[in-house]
Formats: sequence, C-alpha cells, structure tokens
Amino acid sequence: MKRNVAYLLSFLILVSCDNFWECLIKVNPEINELQIQQAYIDRPYSQFITAHITNEPSDDYYEYFFEVLGPLPEGLDIWYDYRSVEIFGIPKETGVYRLTVLLTIGAYDDGEYYDANPTCDGTTQRSFVLEVFD
Repeated sequence: MKRNVAYLLSFLILVSCDNFWECLIKVNPEINELQIQQAYIDRPYSQFITAHITNEPSDDYYEYFFEVLGPLPEGLDIWYDYRSVEIFGIPKETGVYRLTVLLTIGAYDDGEYYDANPTCDGTTQRSFVLEVFD
C-alpha cells in the first residue's frame, strides 16, 4: 500500500509540472529556414530568418531572443525584430561566411497566465552558409 501511495505521489508531482507536459507534446522552439539565399557584390540583400514554437497555437505570446554568431561581409548588418532576424545591406566583399543563429525562448504571458519556463527545450540553433559572389 505504501508503495502505491509513493508511486501515486510521484506521478502527481511529475504531471503537475508544466515542463513534463511541454516535453510530452514536444513544445519546442524551431528556426524555420533551412538555408539562406546567396548574395552579390554591390546588390541589395535581404534575408529573414524566422521562428515558431512547435505544437503551440499561442506562440505569439512567447518572448523570442535571437543571436547571430559569425562574421558578416562588410556592408551587411543584422536587425532583430521579435520572431525574426533580418540580414540586410549591400555586400562589399565576396566570400563564404558561416553563421550560427541561436534562438532562446523566454516567458509565456498572455495577460492571464504566466509561465517562466514555457517550452521543453528553451533553446535551439541552426547553422547557415552565406555565399557572396561577384
């Protein structure tokens, strides 16, 4: 009997934890793009990298924090805007540039419910190669 009570208490503690449910249904951040377009010297360039949260219809209520690691060619810059990152500008040098985009998901807050740790895995990343041609 004591063993059954212990199992029941363990189960109730586990399922009352938000993170348990988020992992069970795989609520995770995702970067949508698999690759980015190539660029050309002295031509305007714009590439958006966007994100969403899988299995979460209310993903607009989350906080999205991006970071782009790696060098950009001269003439290109980065703009962070809520659920997207834009790489833009007019490249001035050719080359192959390896970038990593990191995404961290912050709190969920729809005005009625607040969850400080709203996803199973709060971070994801994706590597990209930006090629700039003449």
